[in-house]
Amino acid sequence: MARVGTADQSNGRSSSTAKSTPADARPRNRTLLLQALQADGPQSRADLARLSGLTPTTVSAVTAELISDGLIAEVGRKASTSAGKPATLLAVEPDGRHIIALDLSDDETIEAAVVNLGGKIVARRSLARKGETGKQAAQAIVRMIKEVARNVERPLLGIGVATPGIVDDDGVVLTAAHVQWTNEPLAARIATALGVPCYVTNDANAAVLAEYKRENGGENLMLVRVGVGVGAGIVLSGHLYVGDHFAAGEIGHVIVDDNGARCKCGRNGCLEAVVSAPLLAQRLSGVGHDDRATYLDQAGRHLGLALATLVGTLDLSEIVLSGPMDLLDDRFRIAVLETIGHRTLPAVGQHVNARFSSLGDDGVLLGAAALVLRRELGVV
Repeated sequence: MARVGTADQSNGRSSSTAKSTPADARPRNRTLLLQALQADGPQSRADLARLSGLTPTTVSAVTAELISDGLIAEVGRKASTSAGKPATLLAVEPDGRHIIALDLSDDETIEAAVVNLGGKIVARRSLARKGETGKQAAQAIVRMIKEVARNVERPLLGIGVATPGIVDDDGVVLTAAHVQWTNEPLAARIATALGVPCYVTNDANAAVLAEYKRENGGENLMLVRVGVGVGAGIVLSGHLYVGDHFAAGEIGHVIVDDNGARCKCGRNGCLEAVVSAPLLAQRLSGVGHDDRATYLDQAGRHLGLALATLVGTLDLSEIVLSGPMDLLDDRFRIAVLETIGHRTLPAVGQHVNARFSSLGDDGVLLGAAALVLRRELGVV
């Protein structure tokens, strides 16, 4: 039976951990070795024993199983200055499995990609939305995945889907206004139709997972995605933080201007009503350089207003901005930083850095694939 769910997540509350049993050893040992190979590149079996803490006998047995499964391969000999036969190097086989990743964050198109175990996009597909909402939208997504899957030449590890909205641990979209979903069991629907594991997460959460994986830096990171809406993905101590109701980072409807424009939620002055990508595109169309700078400065300050409390509460020092680079520029980034600095303690604000995502438009797709890797193979 196909498994369903979402990314490894934390709501910030402690929980008891069940005692490990011998039955847990096999998947745990596979994960340890895959993590070592993914993080450090090709290694000999002796290296893997040292890195993982497993016995040489266990490493030999587990690597033989992983080779048989097509997940790793022998890739050559280790250079050696000592006498004797050089050790054989093992590495993750990038195309041992493929992943289908979907980005549902755009109102006009659905983006799909086939991603290998090395995080490389090997195929792409776009599908124009036809205004479907509710069950019809979910059915259209299933049809697209089936079309993509027919052309995948490698075994499928799973399917990752990133969508705007609030998504629970089981991959149920609790609410997504842009397609009028309420309690939509999207992961289960896709897993049943395709017969492979499916994981669903919020698009900003997917993007922050991809950024965290790519940068391999500190343990804490916040990514702010400016798209159809505005949302934040937050990694704390190496774990995706989703909150008590899976809504951590839902900042789009934080009111930043009491006298601001009417938002689609019915209130005035929501962040989404002044900073979203469609609105920025409309406001910046055809304007001169000075007017563009003024408007982006204003938009950045509104975003900074919404982020200052988060930064001050969590003591975050790294913020990644993700969105259409033809709309956002350094003036926007500087305005965000300046506003956070003015509205937090100097001990907090002076250490904050904001940068644009290194992944561009592919961040959400790569994050959707990353959550499949994390859940299926334990690889971060």
